[in-house]
Amino acid sequence: MRAGAPAAVRLTAGTAALGARLVDEVEGLAELAVYDPDGLHRRATLAASDALVADERVLSNTAALSSAGLLLAGHVLLVAVLLLGLPVVAAGALAAADLPMLALLGLALFDAVAAVPLAVQAMPAVVASASRVFEIADRPTGAPDPADPVPVPSATHLHFDAVTFRYPGASRDTLDGVTLDLPAGRRIAVVGPSGAGKSTLAQLAMRFALPHAGGLALGGVPYGGLTGEAVRSRIAFVGQRDHLFAATIRDNLLLGDPNADEERLRAACRIAQILPFVEALSDGFDTFVGAHGAKLSGGEIRRLLVARALVASRPILILDEPTEGLDPDTEARLLDALLDDPGVGSLMLLTHRPARLDRMDAIVRLEDGRVVSRLDPRTTTGADAGGAHSGPGPTTRQS
Repeated sequence: MRAGAPAAVRLTAGTAALGARLVDEVEGLAELAVYDPDGLHRRATLAASDALVADERVLSNTAALSSAGLLLAGHVLLVAVLLLGLPVVAAGALAAADLPMLALLGLALFDAVAAVPLAVQAMPAVVASASRVFEIADRPTGAPDPADPVPVPSATHLHFDAVTFRYPGASRDTLDGVTLDLPAGRRIAVVGPSGAGKSTLAQLAMRFALPHAGGLALGGVPYGGLTGEAVRSRIAFVGQRDHLFAATIRDNLLLGDPNADEERLRAACRIAQILPFVEALSDGFDTFVGAHGAKLSGGEIRRLLVARALVASRPILILDEPTEGLDPDTEARLLDALLDDPGVGSLMLLTHRPARLDRMDAIVRLEDGRVVSRLDPRTTTGADAGGAHSGPGPTTRQS
């Protein structure tokens, strides 16, 4: 066990690392062909593989020596019993028929413990694997659920009250005293440059994290009394890095609601401006999209993600840069369809693009984690509303 323990521990960690390298090698094949013509990444992958093979060889040799030693000991015992028993049989103290039985009994005892060396040898790898699992399982969650949660509220008014949040290790607050309202049935846009804190608002709204100061409430119920599952049962969310699984279009859409029928899938895709594309595919909704949607373009992935959120049919919809990668015409059609559909309840659009901002009930601008302006597009010209992405612009209320 002591001889093979270091190799077993290295093998456990190295297998996971090699798997990650192989995924990078396959998924980044095009990028590696362009930026790594000397094959540095591949050589590193092969070196990691060779190191694992060396550790496996050490473990195989150790296992072979253990098995051989145990087998040798059993046969030595067999011979010893025969040599010691023959004089006893000759003296008449032991029946001749009993001597082979005693010899085979000794051999059978070693058969009973033959697996023990292999089990002992595997113990360091099992302990190392368990440690990695427990390290993840014991990691504290960012937003633990309350011990005594309250029921999910029927009202859907989402309220941020002077919310402040800072990521671990950050030198400044990502959000600083943000107060924001999304009344039921209203559509608001939160605009601002990258790093302003828009995506963090969505993370807090989904209860993936809790604010360090201030608070959130859903339907008048503070988030501190709601479980993450309760919050997410009322809010559908499309993030900038949401995932498409290596499955069919249908399977990915049904993640929103496994009970959705074909018509509901089609309606969601129609709003997301992806239905004509799906219908043109030979397998339609049963088309396999590949790992991370590898067979689709970036714009097609974004539209499928929006469709999946619409299939979920939650009363609140939060979209983080949903039109990234879309051409202006498709972007305008998608946003118009969202805003015109009565099934879309409350909408929070997080964006840096000006499209259809003039149709929002309110535009809130974030800069450096603070609300610097609030604009009611209904009281301004369309040009003023559309320009909210590039500066504070005219406001009805400054904060």
